[in-house]
Parts: sequence; C-alpha cells; structure tokens
Amino acid sequence: AGALTLRYLSSPTAPPSPLGALPLAPAARQALAWIALQPDPVRVNPVRHERLYLVLYRPEAPSDLTARCAHAGQPVGGTLPSAASAPEADGLRRHHLALPIALARDGAGPARAGLLIGAQAAGPWTCTLTAGDAPVRTVAFTLDAHGHPAQTAADPIGPPGWRLP
Repeated sequence: AGALTLRYLSSPTAPPSPLGALPLAPAARQALAWIALQPDPVRVNPVRHERLYLVLYRPEAPSDLTARCAHAGQPVGGTLPSAASAPEADGLRRHHLALPIALARDGAGPARAGLLIGAQAAGPWTCTLTAGDAPVRTVAFTLDAHGHPAQTAADPIGPPGWRLP
C-alpha cells in the first residue's frame, strides 16, 4: 500500500525538488495506463517508424488479455493481443498492446500495411480491454496531428511515454 515518492537533491543545502510518486498498491497500479513508443520493426537501424503501445498493469496472463480499438468511433486494427512481463511480486503483469499506429521519423514514407501514420491517427480513440470473454476496462485518449497523445498528465516517474488521464 502507499506510494514511493521521489525527490531530487541538487545540492546538500538545497531543498528537495519533488519528482512525483509511484503508487505501490495493486489496485492503484491497475488504474495507470501509458502510451509508449517502440521502434517498428524492432532491431532495425536506422529507426524509420515508431509504433505506439498501450501499456498497463493487469493480473491476466498474456494470452488472456486482448483489446479492440476504435478511431473516431470506427473499429481499427482487429483484436490486439497482449505481450506481458513475468508476474511481479504483487501478482500483476505489465501488458503491452501494439496499437495500429506508427509514427514516421526523419521523413520516412508509409509504415507497414495496416498501420496508420501521424495525421491519419489524429482524433479520439477508445480501446476496450477484454480478459477471456469479459470486458475489464476501456481506455480513451486523443492523438494530435503528429500521432502523439494530446491529453496527458505529467508523470516523470512512469515508463517512457505519455501517461493517460
């Protein structure tokens, strides 16, 4: 229970600057969600596109959690499978669901077939997560004209990416 609070000391005499808090309770961690970026494809240099991932904590095994997303109310991308970390001490797993969106870098052309790029993905999104046959959560976010989340909360401690409200 509780949270891990981090502060930065710039010198022994300066007052600490708060960086933020990371909730430790399993219920609080299940309420968190991020949009993160990963090179697409992975391990190819130079990186020409980055794929958007929905990252969250759930107790399910990877094969038990899937998502279906809609862009401006229209289904996109089919059923998205989860890739998950090993079980953590509190019984949760960190799930990564690849969204059907790629961001071009350095003037790169189209992404792989079936992926939206930047402005094509702009607007409201909803992703409904399902464990087995039961919906467990809906995550809503908006992407700007560059494909980045437009409505985010500052979270210096979270994974690299954008924390969703």
